Amino acid sequence: MKRCQVSDACVSTIVIRVTSNGANMQSVSIEGEAKFVCVEECNRVALSVELATKAILLLHCTQCILFIGGSVPNMTLRDCINVEIVMGDSSAAGEIETIGCYGITVTTIPQGTHTYLKPSQLQESTSRNSGGETHPRLRI
Repeated sequence: MKRCQVSDACVSTIVIRVTSNGANMQSVSIEGEAKFVCVEECNRVALSVELATKAILLLHCTQCILFIGGSVPNMTLRDCINVEIVMGDSSAAGEIETIGCYGITVTTIPQGTHTYLKPSQLQESTSRNSGGETHPRLRI
């Protein structure tokens, strides 16, 4: 797993051209609070974002999964194919806009008594329930 620790909340984090060469997805984790997260030209990447406060942008990405913790800000996906967004069921603070995309899925995980879920909790929940129980999904 590739990790990026964001130590300054004024920082923008950019993930560019990460590609998985094998059967498994490449895991990338952004830990800490970032204002903006931009993901460009990634293929078969599982990206965990602990907290993005202003916006998340995906450009030209294929077969990626985003685990977004905290309050989910505005998201824009442009020219993306088969991308899944996983977040808590009451975490959406902004809108999700898609432009020239297809195969986009939004999966919500019940938060229960938690105010927000961490990316690790979202990952555990999706892997634990992949064998039968399904979470609400919205296909865009």
